[in-house]
Amino acid sequence: MTEEMKEKMLGTAKADVSRVQGAITGHLVGLQEKATVLETDLRDNAPKMRADDRILKERMLNITERKQEALQGLYPSPYFVKCKVRFDGETESRTFYFAKFAFVEENIFSWTVPASVLRFETPGRFDYEIKDVGNKKGVLLEKEQYMITDGRIVYMTSESTEFARELIFQEYFSQHKSTFILPEIVEQMEKAQDKVIRAEPQGSFLISGPAGSGKTTLALHRAAYLIQSPDTADYYAQRKSIIFVQDASTRAYFGQLLPQLGIHNVQITTFQDWAREQLKLFEYEYIVRPGTTESQKDAYEFQKYQSLEQLPDISYSGNPYKILEEIYRKTFTEESFWLFEEQKHKRTLDRFDLTALLHIYIAEAGGLFEEELSLSPKKGGMVLRRLDKVPLVYGCMILDEVQNFLPQQITLLKKCIDRKNNSIMYVGDLAQQTRLCTLRDWGAVGEEFLEDRAVILHKNYRSTRQIMEYIQGLGFPVEIPAGMKVGPQVAEKVLEASAELAYITEVVSRNSGVLVGILAKTEDNLAPYYHLHENFSNIHVLTINEAQGVEFDVVCVVGVNEGMFAQAVALGPMLAEQRARVNRDLLYVALTRAMNELHVLGPLSQLKI
Repeated sequence: MTEEMKEKMLGTAKADVSRVQGAITGHLVGLQEKATVLETDLRDNAPKMRADDRILKERMLNITERKQEALQGLYPSPYFVKCKVRFDGETESRTFYFAKFAFVEENIFSWTVPASVLRFETPGRFDYEIKDVGNKKGVLLEKEQYMITDGRIVYMTSESTEFARELIFQEYFSQHKSTFILPEIVEQMEKAQDKVIRAEPQGSFLISGPAGSGKTTLALHRAAYLIQSPDTADYYAQRKSIIFVQDASTRAYFGQLLPQLGIHNVQITTFQDWAREQLKLFEYEYIVRPGTTESQKDAYEFQKYQSLEQLPDISYSGNPYKILEEIYRKTFTEESFWLFEEQKHKRTLDRFDLTALLHIYIAEAGGLFEEELSLSPKKGGMVLRRLDKVPLVYGCMILDEVQNFLPQQITLLKKCIDRKNNSIMYVGDLAQQTRLCTLRDWGAVGEEFLEDRAVILHKNYRSTRQIMEYIQGLGFPVEIPAGMKVGPQVAEKVLEASAELAYITEVVSRNSGVLVGILAKTEDNLAPYYHLHENFSNIHVLTINEAQGVEFDVVCVVGVNEGMFAQAVALGPMLAEQRARVNRDLLYVALTRAMNELHVLGPLSQLKI
């Protein structure tokens, strides 16, 4: 294909984008006018309306506002694939565009419709299934793929039955990120991943893989598909959906990403916040790891876990500490009882406490319940409002970083899944544990995944080759994809404390436009760096646990020393083995947070890990 032909195709594509954006703008004006009329009518006339009329108009307003939101989200990037097809039995070809949201007035369809499988096909014969309709067959004549940002085409390819795929245009664009939001990958999804999204919705599903393999993003796209697809929306769009994350930062980051995928009204929470809500323990604070030293914290957690495995048959009283004291009395040492008294004084609860309390509560109450508001019209325009007590049931549930859940927590959550049409997704990697006593064996939670109910991703597509080779050199079994991007060599420095701070300040200064993560195993190791927030807004000083699930352009790992990998041998072989395994997994998590640059402050390659 000549450069002149490519220029002509690019010009046509640019005109298409401009035309579609104009149509979106015009449609938004019409929707705003409709919304204004409905809002005015409801404001001025609601008291005089019949109850059913008011409910209908409120629903119409909600639908109109959702359409506005979808079109506003579509405007910057109207579509990512254009397909020209001819169906069997038809003489004329048709053109379809596929995007995040639908705009059928311009032949733009959501990526969730059955026909969107065309975007993964190569030109030639195709065959796909539509529920209750049957097979659709034909020929894919042409396909163009785009990356469109703020109405500007930055990448375009074209292929047809007459010529192989060719790059038409590629504009330089930075890979740097200014937020924690993952990049939009719908248009990059491989055909195999598309099959994962469209797999049978009922039942448990596992998405596993190393850091940077795209497993979390894939899970969110599967959830978006279930909630929006014509094949499944009738069920899942009307049921509660919930996503369990590890911490507040991940919750905020998911909260920004999900609306971009068309997901609304999905609860994003942590297990601890959800448990406190169910137990109405809002006046108690959550504490991550009670104790002073690392060995003390480990022993305290391990003794609590032993109690969780043999919960007594007791009633749920109003005093949580009275219940917990009865649960822990057989396993606690004198030092642990002292820590427990400190928890009582400070009114704090940790993950073991909340899990134990919830188990006792459910055993006594026969399950978890919620109050549901029901509205029914009465004569004279009145509405009957009634609160019904119903079982707490979710249609779709995602457990992100599942390797950091206690087995008992997963068992509890499974009690809240619809038994018939459930869809529960486990996302994580059992080789990336960052907490003690967490899930190591799927059999412990009654799960066994057949081949069609699991996808195992093997490669990190996020980091540079140099970073992955460094991690590989430390003995971690990582797979390095061909064609992986290159970057600077990993810097491993052994410096005095003052020189270390100066070194990191210099790294931060020359990376002012990108995200920099300063990570360590404990908060004590991070103390000298917290003040950097004052001068550099792009800096995030986090423990490794807090950093799990997020990524940075540049990572500095600090506090690297022999004690970082100490094993609590004095506390028994079982706990020592767990701590050694978690320490190694923590290190892997820290190193794989880096996308472009990695700086290790300490003799890591010389340590026995």
